[in-house]
Amino acid sequence: MRRRDHRKIVIVDGAIAFLGGMNLTDEYAPTSDGGQGWHDVQVEIEGPEVKDLVTLFAQVWTQEEDDPLFPRGRPEAAAARRGGVLVAAIGSDQRPDRKAIGNAYLHALQKAAKRVWIANAYFVPSLKFHRALRHAAARGVDVRILSPVKTDVQPVYYASRALFDGLLRRGIRIFEYQGPVLHAKTCVIDGVWSSIGSYNLDHLSIIRNLEVTAIILDEKFGSCMEALFEVDCKNSVEVKLAEWRRRSPRRMLLEQFWFQFRSFL
Repeated sequence: MRRRDHRKIVIVDGAIAFLGGMNLTDEYAPTSDGGQGWHDVQVEIEGPEVKDLVTLFAQVWTQEEDDPLFPRGRPEAAAARRGGVLVAAIGSDQRPDRKAIGNAYLHALQKAAKRVWIANAYFVPSLKFHRALRHAAARGVDVRILSPVKTDVQPVYYASRALFDGLLRRGIRIFEYQGPVLHAKTCVIDGVWSSIGSYNLDHLSIIRNLEVTAIILDEKFGSCMEALFEVDCKNSVEVKLAEWRRRSPRRMLLEQFWFQFRSFL
């Protein structure tokens, strides 16, 4: 009953795949076209890794539908090209692999030496993830979190801010995006390890949802991700600890109230 397919995948002819945080909804249309201009990140993949995404799609289709998905045989993914980058498309399910994406994140965080820059729409991380961020900051790593001001899920907005004081005290920088709804789920570590996908740092993604994330190991791609993050930070306001502690008692109460329900958000 609580199983939820949260993946966002488009596969064309078994040769090209798109994945990230984008939904196919009117909210992403420009405001000039009547949309809300939501801000998100998507990646296009070509090559052998597309085959794994075809498999992920087929697994869910087979479980949920009676119609055969590949009556004429499965499409073959294109071969790797010279000059390509290392990509792994990781899917999580409610079976034993449900923690695959989270484990990949944690491993990368534990190895981080210079920078950890995270943009996440619903930032209510687990204790393990929270601890890994604190330990990275203690090692001198530049840890930054980009979080939305405008959101479509207000309880998560408040629950995430219950963590801000502790993160700021440990030297972690937090930026609140001032544009339209930030729906991205990205991370770039040391300018080399990047992730783009549907995986939120919250209980639903960790335990319940079917998710997919692309892990990309490439310095050039990582540089592009860092440049995008810096642009988003310029459209944000950095949260300062002294100012944060002057927020209203009502805000503090809402934050603590919704944080108690973080496992259901």
